[in-house]
Amino acid sequence: MDIESLKAILSVPNPSGHEEFLSECVEVWAKNNGVRLTKDAKGNLYLVKGSAEFYPCVTAHLDSVIHGAERAAAERRTLEIEDKGGRLSATLDGRPCVIGGDDKAGLAISLAAMTRLKACKAAFFVEEEIGCRGSKAADWKFFDDVAFVVGTDSPDRNRAAKACSGVMLFSDEFWKEYVQPISREHGVTDFRSEPFTDVLEIRRKTGLECMNFGNGGYLCHSDREYVVWKDACAAEDLVVALCERIPCDKRHVSEVKDEPRQSWYGGSYGGWYGGGSSWTSWKTSGSSWRSGRAWRPSAPAREQPKFKFEWDFGDEDKAAEFAESLRSRMVDVDFKVEGAKAAVGGEEFYVKYAFTVAWNVQHGTRILRFRDLVKQAPEAAREYAEKVRQVPAGRKPAPRGSELPGDDRRAVVSLPAKAPRSQVWKLLQAVTDAGLPVEVDMDDEPGSDSIPTMSGKVKDLKQAWVTWVNLAKGTGYKDWAELSRKEFVSDFWSNLAADKDEVSAGDFIDVDAEEVDLPGFDETPGAFDGEREAAAKAKAEKKKKKDRPSFGSVMDKWSK
Repeated sequence: MDIESLKAILSVPNPSGHEEFLSECVEVWAKNNGVRLTKDAKGNLYLVKGSAEFYPCVTAHLDSVIHGAERAAAERRTLEIEDKGGRLSATLDGRPCVIGGDDKAGLAISLAAMTRLKACKAAFFVEEEIGCRGSKAADWKFFDDVAFVVGTDSPDRNRAAKACSGVMLFSDEFWKEYVQPISREHGVTDFRSEPFTDVLEIRRKTGLECMNFGNGGYLCHSDREYVVWKDACAAEDLVVALCERIPCDKRHVSEVKDEPRQSWYGGSYGGWYGGGSSWTSWKTSGSSWRSGRAWRPSAPAREQPKFKFEWDFGDEDKAAEFAESLRSRMVDVDFKVEGAKAAVGGEEFYVKYAFTVAWNVQHGTRILRFRDLVKQAPEAAREYAEKVRQVPAGRKPAPRGSELPGDDRRAVVSLPAKAPRSQVWKLLQAVTDAGLPVEVDMDDEPGSDSIPTMSGKVKDLKQAWVTWVNLAKGTGYKDWAELSRKEFVSDFWSNLAADKDEVSAGDFIDVDAEEVDLPGFDETPGAFDGEREAAAKAKAEKKKKKDRPSFGSVMDKWSK
């Protein structure tokens, strides 16, 4: 698939229960490509291409764990996709959000595979993330002439499921004859026990041999989630190879068996990506872990501690191999290689992975994960303890890598645009009573749409923000240190801009121009008039986005 087609699918907001927007896109694709499509009462989609006695069948689910995107889906507003050399992430209303690679990447892979196959079926289910409700209500007659099923609802590149919730997805014979050799040829060797997904319901109901492979998505269910285009393309090639090389002369069915070792119940996406959920019983309000801990949607990611290490390979070729390995896998670390030496820094998860890569290059091993490394090579744990050091915590960095002003530098911070005016007045009174040298500015005209702001030195704005949080949430934080330990303070940093007294007009430190562009400061008493005009202009631009053209024009790319 081309990268623009993948972006088109990933840009559609599709929270569970609000899959209509994405379903419409699939309907447009089917019409453009001459594929027959039917829809059941639950909202599941069934596609048929070509004619055959028995068909291979691809599957994916139409919903994703995208928190707070219900309104965007209803208004047919799309996510903004950021492309960093084929690594795709998303923002919604100017803030990082779940891109929904689980399972929009799987959907894109399935549609791309269908364009390459002469005869194929596809089943796309709703509400998988809240208990496979769509597949549990599927039209099972659709699978009467299906030979086998291939899903791409696992994350990562080298990742696949051998069992889901303790149920084997395929027989030993099918594994040895088809799955294992074809997967190996395409670089997929890591088969695991995973939580529930739609192929599990298909396996239970029909007895068909089912497979579930990685779709190139990483950090699933978190605001840091991203999809690697090349990995999605590799998954597409694997799906096509399976559909072309596994004979479709009969229905491949076998006895549904439990996994020999019941180690599956503790498995979850959350352990590997940080933000997923366990397989166990789902209720209307969500799910719970087997351990009894309540499941809750992922909150915006906190700033993670940073770690670093240096490695002397003693060989420039090995150092170059290490650097190329990190680049090809798009490992999210900062690294520098000079001669035979390398320096690496980043979050602990990625630093451990980079350390594992360095060990493999140095010792000629092929160990995939850090936890396997310390088991197979105990000396690696000692070397990790010697080499890796935590970076001392400093000032919290601004979003998107911008430089923040010092605490003594003047700045302006915007409050939420829809903040109750009564709370803003209380804030003004509170900072005045506390003697904080902070100016709170707001338009007191009835019906005004201006954005309230505070201006002053950064250290004073921090304390004023603590006061604001206490008023808005009814909390009792004493200072910035206590607030930042218990609350996410990304809103403060993302809304912070340099004050007019310190820099030239419009020269802001970390402001998204589309969202909070505040140019027009001057030295007159009405200095904030320019800000109000800019805010009104930004609001008008937002309103225009609601009237975007049909997504079908984007989906036309698939028919070319």
